[in-house]
Formats: sequence, C-alpha cells, structure tokens
Amino acid sequence: MKDVLTARINLRLMEAELAFVRAQAAAAGMTVSEYTRQVILGRRVKAATPRVDASALSELRRVGGLLKHHAAAGNSRDVNAALEELARAARRIAP
Repeated sequence: MKDVLTARINLRLMEAELAFVRAQAAAAGMTVSEYTRQVILGRRVKAATPRVDASALSELRRVGGLLKHHAAAGNSRDVNAALEELARAARRIAP
C-alpha cells in the first residue's frame, strides 16, 4: 500500500526564490511539492529527459545521411541542397 502524504509544512520564500524553485521543478518534470520534498530529504533531483519526436528524428537522420553521401561523392550542389533541406527540417521541429 502506498503511503499517503498528509503532513504539511509552510515555507516562506522571496518571489525570486519561488520562481527559481518553480523553474527547477519544471526542469525536473516534477510538481513544486515533489521537487521540494526530494530536495529537503537530500535526494538527488535529475533534469527530466526531453521527449523526442520520433518522426522528426527520423527526418533529420535521413537528411544527414543524404548530406554524408553527397559530401563523400564531392557533389557540392547536392550538398548545398541537402543543407537547405536540413535547415528546413530543423525549422519545422524548432519550438
């Protein structure tokens, strides 16, 4: 059976400190409560692993392969075209 979190503490912070804690919690993929609990208990908090768009990654790999192929063959025109396509793909997936 999972332990139920019922005990509470109140903590006063300056606004800048609260903003920092919120940012750290978000970077770790946690709620502020979970992040604070982990830090107070001396546990290591790791940054969340970003999710990768599989189709975008596949597209970048495909274009990277084309670029490598054309560069090895010495096709500068094709290299430039592949670089332009790579730039377009990167713009599509940029936040």
